Amino acid sequence: MTNNTVETKNHNEVFSEIIQHFPNEILDLFFKGYFGVVDFSSSQMISTNFSSRESEKDIERKLPSIIQTAVIKQPGFKTTATGDVLFLWEPYSDKWSVEEQKITFNDQMYMYYVGAGYHYGATTMRIPIALFYKDAPKDIETFQEEKGLGYFNFYKINLHDLDWKAYQQETNPVAAAFLGLMDMKEEEKVLAKVAAHEMLLNFHKEHNNLQKSRVILKAIQTFFTLNDAQFKQYTSRCAEVFSTEEHLNIMQMLMEQDAE
Repeated sequence: MTNNTVETKNHNEVFSEIIQHFPNEILDLFFKGYFGVVDFSSSQMISTNFSSRESEKDIERKLPSIIQTAVIKQPGFKTTATGDVLFLWEPYSDKWSVEEQKITFNDQMYMYYVGAGYHYGATTMRIPIALFYKDAPKDIETFQEEKGLGYFNFYKINLHDLDWKAYQQETNPVAAAFLGLMDMKEEEKVLAKVAAHEMLLNFHKEHNNLQKSRVILKAIQTFFTLNDAQFKQYTSRCAEVFSTEEHLNIMQMLMEQDAE
C-alpha cells in the first residue's frame, strides 16, 4: 500500500466517481429515506462542471459541479411527488468567504438551482446538495425566502464534523470512502484508515465489484493523510489485520486494478 502523503490528490475527481457509482448509498447514509425511493438505474451525469475558484469568472457559474439525473419512484419525508429529478451536487473543500466570493453560499446554491432549471426545465424537480469536506462551515444557512417566490432550500453535509467512530461499523461503502474526511484525533488516523480498509474488503467480498471497490480504495488513499510515523504504524497494523491469504489476494487484485 502506498503512503498517500506523496501522492497527487484530486479530490474533485474522487468525489465525482463516488457520486457516479454510489448515489443511492450517499442518500441512504446521510438522508435515510428522506427523499423516498430514488432510482438511479438509468442515471446520467449530465454535468461535471468542476473549475478553479481562482478564476475571475468562476463566481458567475450558473451550474453546480455535478448534475445527476434520477427518478423518484416513491415519495419520502421531503418529497411528495414522484418522477424525474435532478440532483445538484456541489462538493466544496474550503470555508466559504463572502468577502472573497462576493456572494453568500446560499445565494450561490440558489443560482445553481435557477441555472439548472433554465438549462434543463424549470418544472423538473431539483435537489441541491452541498458536501463540505475540509473546513466545514457551521454558519451557512440552507434556506432563504425569496420575495414572491416562497422558500428555497438546499441540503448540506459537513463531512468534517462527523465523528468517524459513528461510521466505522457501517456496511455502506460510502462510509469507507468518506471516513478519512471525518472528524478524528491525530492519534486515531491509523485506526481509522485500517477500519476503512476493513470496510472495503467486506464490501468487495460481498459484491465482488472491482470497479466500485477501486473507487472506494482511491478515496481511502486520497482522503487519508499520514505522516511517516503514522504510515509505519499503519503498515504494521495492516500486516496484522490483513494477514489471511484471502485478504492479501483481494488487496493485490484491487491495487492492480487501481494501477490500470
